[in-house]
Order: sequence, then structure tokens, then C-alpha cells
Amino acid sequence: MLTNWWFQIDWLILGFVAAFSFMGLLSGFRSMHLIDKMVLFYVIGMAIFFIVPMMSKKSIITLSWLMLAGCLALFALTYLSPHVLNQSKRWAYVFGFSFMPADLMKPAFIVLTAWFITKIKRLAPDDWLGDPILWKNGLWPAYFFLFSVVLTAMFFHPDLGNMFIYIMMFGAMLFWAGAKIKYFFVLGGIFSLAVAASFIHPHFRLRMLRLTDPHQVNRSLDAIRNGGLWGRGEESFLFARVPMANNDFVFAGIAEMWGVVFSVIMLLSMLALFVYLFRKAVENRDDFSSLFIFGAAVLFALHVVINVATAVGLFMKGTTLPFISYGGSSLLSFSLLFAMVMALERLDKWGSIK
Repeated sequence: MLTNWWFQIDWLILGFVAAFSFMGLLSGFRSMHLIDKMVLFYVIGMAIFFIVPMMSKKSIITLSWLMLAGCLALFALTYLSPHVLNQSKRWAYVFGFSFMPADLMKPAFIVLTAWFITKIKRLAPDDWLGDPILWKNGLWPAYFFLFSVVLTAMFFHPDLGNMFIYIMMFGAMLFWAGAKIKYFFVLGGIFSLAVAASFIHPHFRLRMLRLTDPHQVNRSLDAIRNGGLWGRGEESFLFARVPMANNDFVFAGIAEMWGVVFSVIMLLSMLALFVYLFRKAVENRDDFSSLFIFGAAVLFALHVVINVATAVGLFMKGTTLPFISYGGSSLLSFSLLFAMVMALERLDKWGSIK
């Protein structure tokens, strides 16, 4: 098994992940009180990248169902025994750690959505999204009921940023699967209603004020400017003053410590990884695998764009920078996501995809 793992996994993806994780560890050492827990999660992530890439397609789908059940239990725990951080109860406190079920569930959501759409397309190739038989049989209603339950839980936590990310992921996967254009107008209307509903949420208004606060954004921009082209290294000092410096604004700390040149190289590397994943989605011979890998690429791109845009004051929603930002739930989620991509790519290249 070790020999198969060594020769069959995608070393390019693993190399990108290792590089980004190393940057995350270096960023974490700027806040020593945070590094202990993250080292543990990085060790778990290493185990994930050893075990999951050798799984079969059936095992990945089974694992995703188990993850979904576990995350639904964590969602329930956030209401039965809420663990409130930053005025939000989106965390579940288990075994001394805070987990965010909305983050942990992303790989399972993409896998199961890809699996469901692939099955549905075989039943109604012409109009698999609007076929009345599929709705009468309860297939789409069951999917959307479960989807709505999760989105509603996120809305009332509140975790509005992740709620919109899920909707955008679903829309992107519908596009890749070839849904008719008329359904995107419906999805756009739902998205608009969700945005309108969010404005009545006190937490959303407070969050928007914080992220658009010139003082907060200016601190982030000052840290980026202080880094200059080549960074300040150990002389960096503004990073510690940036709110949420290890999460939403971690890009500012990287720019101050290592400079704009290194930051641009990092972003180009992330772009290269996205393009590589996109190419793998195009080339994969299995419809399910292609749809899943595309969904993984979209999720990765959304997190990178939103995080960097927040750091430079172009957006109002903070989220993690994959493998770099502090956060065990995000690290485990992206580790599982990329390990699953490596498994399906390995099956497409080296063995049966069934």
C-alpha cells in the first residue's frame, strides 16, 4: 500500500498543500498561544493525506455520508449547547476543541451533490433539474429539504458567509453539470432573497460595519505597505495590531513579514493550483469525479479571493485562507477535500473508477 501511495498519488497537489501549510505554520508562530492546537491539526491532516488518497470511489461516498451525519449532529449541538465566539454560535465544543460544522461539511456537500446530480442525470438526461417525475418521486424535494435545513441553521447561527458560499458552490456545480440557463435565474432570485434577508439580521449589519470600518481595513493596508517589496521579517510589528490577524486578515501578516513580491508569488501559486484542478476536472473520464473536482476548485478559489479581497478592503466578508489561516475546522475540511481529489484522480489514472 505504501508503494502504491508513493507512485500513484499526485505529488504536485501534495507539494502545493505542503508549501501552503508550511506558510501557515510560520504565520502561526507569530502567535505562540495559537500554535499548539494547530500543530495537532496539521498532524491529523498528514494522516488524512496518507489514508484518504488510497480510498475507492465507493468508500469516499460512504465517508461523505458519515461526515454529513456527524456535521448534522454538530449543527444540532450548536443549538442544544451553543459555544459562542465573536457573537456567533456556529461552533460546537467537543473534546476541548471548537469545531465549525459549516466548514467541516463542505467536502461532504460537494461529494454528495456530485453523486446526486450524476445519478439524477441518468434518470432524466434531457431536463434532469426540472423533470416533473423526479420532483413527484421526491428526489429533488429530499435534496433541497436537507440543503434548506443546513442553510437555515447557518442563517440563524449566524454564519451568513458560509451560507452564501454553499449557494455559490451549488450554482457552480449546476453550471458544470450542464443545467439549463433558465434555472440560474431561479437560483439568482433565491440568492437575492437570501441577501435581502441577511440585511435584517443584526449580526450581518454589525459584521458589515466592522469589515468596512476604515480603521480596521487601514490597519491591514498599513501592514501590507510596511512589508514593502521584500518584507520586514522579524522587524514586522503592525501585523499583531490587525484584528483577526490569524484568520480573515492573515494575508496582511504574510505581506508584512515576507513582502509584496512573495505575496504575489503565493497568489500565483494558488492560481496555478486552481488551473491544475480545473484541468483535471476537464480531463477526468468519470462524470462524478469531474463534477467533484470542479466543485473543489471553486471552493478553493472562493476562499482565496474572499480572504485576499477582505485584507485589501475590497470585500466585507472574512473567511479562511486555505491551509494558512488559523482554524482547525478549515484545515481538516480542505485536507479532506484535496485528499479526496487525489483519490479520484488516482483512480482515473491507475485503476477502475467504479
